[in-house]
Parts: sequence; C-alpha cells; structure tokens
Amino acid sequence: MRRKDLSLSIIAFILLGVVYGQPSSDPQASIAKLMSDLQHAAVSGAPVGQFFSPEVRSRDKRKIDSLQSKPFLKFTIADYNLAKDLDFEDANHATLNATINWETRDEQASKTATLSFEQIDGTWYFSNANFWAVSVVWVIPLIALGVAYGCGLGFMYWHSNRQ
Repeated sequence: MRRKDLSLSIIAFILLGVVYGQPSSDPQASIAKLMSDLQHAAVSGAPVGQFFSPEVRSRDKRKIDSLQSKPFLKFTIADYNLAKDLDFEDANHATLNATINWETRDEQASKTATLSFEQIDGTWYFSNANFWAVSVVWVIPLIALGVAYGCGLGFMYWHSNRQ
C-alpha cells in the first residue's frame, strides 16, 4: 500500500510539474506577464535586460542600460486592452499601442508608444527598447519661446521707463 501511495504521489508531482512548468500557450497571458514583470523590475531596480530579445539586448544595449539605471518611482504601461489592441503580425510577432508613464525624483513623463513583441523558443520578449524614452526635440522650441517672451518683457519694461 505504501509503495502504491508513493508511486501515485510521484506521478502526481510529475504531472503537476509538466502542466505548471510549461510556458503559457496563451500569448496574451504571456505578454501581460512580460509587461507586468518589466514594470516591477524597473521600479525595484532589478535587471531589465532579460525582458528584451537577445538581438535587442546587443543592438540597443545603451537604451536598456539607461532604462536600468533610472531610479524609477513609478513605471507603468497603461491605456491598452490586450484582447482588442494586441495586433499579431504572425505567430511570433505582435504589437500593442499603449501609454508609458514614469516618474523619478527629478522628472515625470508620459509617452504613447507602440510596443513590439517577439516570441523566441516559446518565450515572449520586447523586440525594441525605444518605447520609453521621451524626445527632447520639442523642449528646444519651448526654451526659445521662453527666452523670447522674457526678452519682450524686458524690452517693454525698459521702454516704459524711458517715457
């Protein structure tokens, strides 16, 4: 009787390992877990390179290192619905439009981006690393506008004192 119980226990353990040890066959669940894990890793300071495909890790190392080195207080991927918005290009590639929100002690930003995913050997990864960076191109015209406004105010003040 003990041998039979031991055999049944071993078989049950093996079956549980096989069922729960396999990667999820549902791509939506795998991609949702990937995004959730990246958000937690970014805030906690854990390594984030593992969430990007090997090709992206070598190609965009600087961007991934920049993401890793930022002391995020908040990093969220929001404004998406996987059931509606996840677009499969083929069985191994997908895209998703979402909003990336992040906050550090010194800065806060939000960006709408297209997240790209790829599946390699049954595991989903981000297939680009440029979804979180904000372009500073729009900041330069704002600074120029502020300087011009300040110069205009200075000129009006100077002109009013002359009269």
